[in-house]
Amino acid sequence: GYSRQLAPCPRGPMREIEPHERLDFEIDAPGPSAGSGNQGAAAPPGQSLVQGEIAYASSGIDAGSGFRVTQQLEGAEIVFGLQKANDYFVQPFQGGTTLRVTEDGGGFGGAFLRNLVGGFRTAQLDVLGGRDLVLWQIALRRRPSPFNRAEVRDGHGRLLGVIEQRFAWFGARYELMLPDGLVLATIHRPFYRWFRFEVSDGRRPIGTIEKQWAGLARELYTQADEFMVRIDESFTDVRVRRLLLCATIVIDLVHFERPRQGGLLGYYLAKRS
Repeated sequence: GYSRQLAPCPRGPMREIEPHERLDFEIDAPGPSAGSGNQGAAAPPGQSLVQGEIAYASSGIDAGSGFRVTQQLEGAEIVFGLQKANDYFVQPFQGGTTLRVTEDGGGFGGAFLRNLVGGFRTAQLDVLGGRDLVLWQIALRRRPSPFNRAEVRDGHGRLLGVIEQRFAWFGARYELMLPDGLVLATIHRPFYRWFRFEVSDGRRPIGTIEKQWAGLARELYTQADEFMVRIDESFTDVRVRRLLLCATIVIDLVHFERPRQGGLLGYYLAKRS
């Protein structure tokens, strides 16, 4: 029989798979048994279809010179100044599928924590492609700073990588790692550059993550952050590129999120700035 697990995609309310159900898009499909005469059989059509959709949706992140991450404001945030679950759009510079990153609201308790403590909390987010297909899942576990940690998983819950904050004098430092602890890249923010994070693969600089200054009023009264993630086009390690997208969300939550304030007055002043 099939083990019980969470249905990963398309996105919707998480539920458990019953023993009589099966996942047509399961990646680790069982191979042919010995002596069956079916060696080298093709992957199930459902598996190929979903993997093709994931590859297409992530193609703008996997190549090119980078992407823009923009946080969205909603009506309740504008009118009442209340902080709802985070929602981002990711737009590759060279075109391609616009991805969406949405936070699990967490019900009343999650809303209370967002408005009380801002970024000092745990967070669960999904990176979505077309048809709300879950590409990756981000689970941020807050620890005493500077030791925050986020795990990145695929739609089936399999661990793909880890984003771990490390100690740094008067700045910030993160490591992007594989599940076995191998460090693929580091992100470093010097103490004199509050909005700019530099990315290195251990041998050379490969890119930057830079928060865009939106004007004093907008910074004070809204939470609609925007980041420009620039990557050397010659750098082709898609594992690092995908982790950089997830790391940008983590950086926003850890360093720039706070309880919202201002309501309509703050929104009006921000729009005029």
